[in-house]
Amino acid sequence: EDLSNTLREKRLPHKRIQASVKALATSETAADRLLEKAEAALIAEFTVPGKSAIEFAAWNKLFRLLERITDSADHCGRHILSISRKET
Repeated sequence: EDLSNTLREKRLPHKRIQASVKALATSETAADRLLEKAEAALIAEFTVPGKSAIEFAAWNKLFRLLERITDSADHCGRHILSISRKET
């Protein structure tokens, strides 16, 4: 939210944007690690006979959606940073 609010300012605060983008990148990396652990746990849970393939697919799809969201946030931050660099 902080990063998107900077777009309303007349002049983009490059240093503040840079710090926000760095925090976004750190969060995205942490989300990637969390996804890896969640996927491993999901596979372990659903390799047991009798588990629902539909439930597995639903959880897997949710994890993939969350991954795309964090990736998109990271990409948006990088674009805003690029804009702020061109403005200075």
